[in-house]
Amino acid sequence: MSVALVEFTSLDVSALRGLLRVQLQEELALFERSQLLNHLHTSDATLNRMINYWQQEKNIRVWLAKEGQRVIGFSAGQLKADIYNNCDVITGELLAIYVEVDFRNNGVGNLLMTKAEQWMLQHGAHAANVSWLEGNSASQALYQKKGYTPVYVTGRKIFEAEDGGKRGG
Repeated sequence: MSVALVEFTSLDVSALRGLLRVQLQEELALFERSQLLNHLHTSDATLNRMINYWQQEKNIRVWLAKEGQRVIGFSAGQLKADIYNNCDVITGELLAIYVEVDFRNNGVGNLLMTKAEQWMLQHGAHAANVSWLEGNSASQALYQKKGYTPVYVTGRKIFEAEDGGKRGG
């Protein structure tokens, strides 16, 4: 298998939107009983807003993994001020990573993560952060293989609206 990594351009919006939709659907499937991910929406409008934000934000880069002309995965990385170091230090964050099921366990995720980490290092990051959904053991295994250690846990509570429904969708 020959995989090339390329930086995302506006010509790749459709392919990225498709992969992003599948990624979010897989995350929703992990938690279909919990109701905790009801805020994830996979409509074209939502996905387009996310992609547009990634394109416009100067401190975010997106890379695509391609086999031939087929896009089989992506990663998105961000640089930001490290609030724990008085914002004087730059930290990187892996915002998202996804590889199509048929191409997993072949090093594609490792290539995508390495590309993001190299970009972060080249732009002055002293560390990188990543988060994963509890229960996503495949992501956790990849991140830990790459040297990431769990540092903190984020909890989520959905507030109910006055009418008994959920707030915000």
